[in-house]
Amino acid sequence: EMAELHDFLASGDAICLVSGPAGSGKTRLVEEWARELPTTTISGWVRERSAERAIDAALGVSDQVLLLVEGLGDDTQSVLERLPVGNNRIRLVTIVGDGVDVGRWASRVSESASMRLAAGSIRELRVSFAGGPEDHKRWYRGMVEAYAEELGVSADGLTSIAEDRPWHMKLLNAAALTSVRAQ
Repeated sequence: EMAELHDFLASGDAICLVSGPAGSGKTRLVEEWARELPTTTISGWVRERSAERAIDAALGVSDQVLLLVEGLGDDTQSVLERLPVGNNRIRLVTIVGDGVDVGRWASRVSESASMRLAAGSIRELRVSFAGGPEDHKRWYRGMVEAYAEELGVSADGLTSIAEDRPWHMKLLNAAALTSVRAQ
């Protein structure tokens, strides 16, 4: 899946739709991928009601820009409305859960957003429950370290997970938080 995201960036496609069931690791996958990108690519989350500012900032730099949006709400439509047609320097990655009817959503967007959907190449990446045991161990370690930092406690001795089994992302997250809070 990480390789597919790299392929998206190399392809020139304007939009990548990352979809999958809740807890499958869609957001974590995109965040890890964005952190690994070369310094010539600027990436960041479009905060709620800040799509116009995000596009203005993206237009103001010469580097490749990757805008990350959660869901198919107003922010995604606002980004699409202002995304320059034919400009593959600014890309959009949208994360959606299962059951989201993209076709129905696309039929309700504004005319200018609809034109960009038609003009831009769209790539879809379907995420299933992600990773194997080694991925889960790495993710668990990262979660524990982040929770420990946020709570101002040490993560020493807490960063390994004993079980070598597939983990649902939400359970992995809950186990990490529980370990840190028990400290």
